Amino acid sequence: MPCSRIMHLESDRIYWYASHGPHACFRATTCVFILQGIHMIQSPNRSPRQMSGQLAVMAVLVAVLPVICLLAVIFVFFDAAHKEKNFAALSEGVWRNAQNADTFIQERLANLIHENQGTAVDALAKPEYLRVCLHRLQASYQGFFTDLELLDASGQIVAHAGPTPVDTDGVGEAWLPSALSRPTYVRGFASEGPFFVGVRLTDQGQTWFLRAFLDRQPVEERLNALHPGGSGDVLVLNKNAPSTLPRVTEKTVQLLAKQTFADGQPVVFEAPDTAGVPQIYVSAPLRSSGETVVYCQAKAEILRPLTQVRIFVGLVTVLGIGAIVATVMAMSRRMEQRLLKAEVMQQQMQNQLVEAGKLAAIGELAAGIAHEINNPLAIMIENAGWIQDLLADEEQSEEDMVEIQSSLQAIVLQGHRCREIIQKLLGFARKTDSSARLTQVNALLDDIVNFTRQKAKYAGVTIHTSLAAQLPDIEASPTEVQQVIFNLVNNALDSVPQDTGVVRIRSLREGDMVGIDVEDNGSGISEEHQKHIFEPFFTTKPKGKGTGLGLSICHNIVSQMGGSISLESQPGLGSTFRIRLPIQS
Repeated sequence: MPCSRIMHLESDRIYWYASHGPHACFRATTCVFILQGIHMIQSPNRSPRQMSGQLAVMAVLVAVLPVICLLAVIFVFFDAAHKEKNFAALSEGVWRNAQNADTFIQERLANLIHENQGTAVDALAKPEYLRVCLHRLQASYQGFFTDLELLDASGQIVAHAGPTPVDTDGVGEAWLPSALSRPTYVRGFASEGPFFVGVRLTDQGQTWFLRAFLDRQPVEERLNALHPGGSGDVLVLNKNAPSTLPRVTEKTVQLLAKQTFADGQPVVFEAPDTAGVPQIYVSAPLRSSGETVVYCQAKAEILRPLTQVRIFVGLVTVLGIGAIVATVMAMSRRMEQRLLKAEVMQQQMQNQLVEAGKLAAIGELAAGIAHEINNPLAIMIENAGWIQDLLADEEQSEEDMVEIQSSLQAIVLQGHRCREIIQKLLGFARKTDSSARLTQVNALLDDIVNFTRQKAKYAGVTIHTSLAAQLPDIEASPTEVQQVIFNLVNNALDSVPQDTGVVRIRSLREGDMVGIDVEDNGSGISEEHQKHIFEPFFTTKPKGKGTGLGLSICHNIVSQMGGSISLESQPGLGSTFRIRLPIQS
């Protein structure tokens, strides 16, 4: 089936494939490449190097393109899965660390309440008793509590216990109204100033505030338990106070301050830092202080394993594609060598068929050539005998000498005629020269007519010629053109009836082509046989009278010259073979 027909039948299926996802698209791509490869192989006039090169490119595309598409799809899904897994693990760790820090603060607040539960404010107002309370807390929870203070409703320090000098009270502080308005209070970890937890006390209608200062290090250790590493940072953001976080832009700070943690889930987003480097931010709430824990790390550092996998897969892919290309190139070279060898063998077989066709034609001409040479030979023998008779006389008269001279001239003339016939026969039988040169078509037609005229004469067939004047030369092999025309004329002589047969030979010019028409009034060729007329070993002649190679050889020779040969025939009305050859190759 021709490739164009296959393409027509498969067009709807290819369109369906291309419109139904990546896997179907792979099938469509492969199908198109295969059809194009078939079309390329079926295309004529391609050298082995062109065919092997184009097939190599097609093979590389068919092998590599699906791999690249598949890798692209895998990369997309793998990237998404890797990022989702990494971000989920990071979010879980941040949330857990924030909860640990929150639990620690809540436990310290509970410790403070437990140690001072039921103690009167008057006792706490005494520095000696307050120091005793602090020592109990430090003994029970070593390393957590540093100082203990009692403040009145105005923020004045009533009593202080601990090594830290009293350098500030709560008068005028923004945190004091909030601390006195609730049972417990936690001073923000990210706020400026000391970090403490406190309890509101009421005695005799007055309000007091007992606060315990905490060491920051235990909280920092819990927050840093999942430190990102590298250039990563752990930040604590106070939403109620302005904050200047390192390397975090103002826009990102505003975005972090607006975060809400629905369903107790951390928030992950990407934003550039002050240097423009993409950063991954994971935020979780500190519910005890109302602050936000923020983990920040460069996106490239988080995705470094993914980048390494990409590089590794890319190298493997490049090496694999290189191996595919090298293998395809080696196979294409071998195929090119085999195609060249096959082409040489085909050319040799073609030449042998041409020579065989010549021998067959010479065999058919043998009888006519024998008669053509026999007539001048008979004249030469007769004149030689007459000369011998004249020379037998003892005395030759002047009239005898004239007779002898005339006979000798006749012998020379007929000898030249025989030599000319033999030279033409030898020229036709000589090995075919396929080299192209300027060739005069009319001269070749005259020689062929002279060759076949004797055969036509004995068969009672008339040969008419109509040669165009000033016909330009063509660039072709003379022996090959002669072979083609002779086969057509010889076939025409075999197909016409005896005594009434007519063969017409015409030459003409059509644009940049020279035309040769060989027409006969024979029996013609049926439409069924016309489809196979140029196939090897197909003949319409009776068995034993034709090899079926003549027209096949003619078709190949004309095609190699860049020309065309066609047939017009109607059964009972004769046939016309039309040859068109380019004036220049």
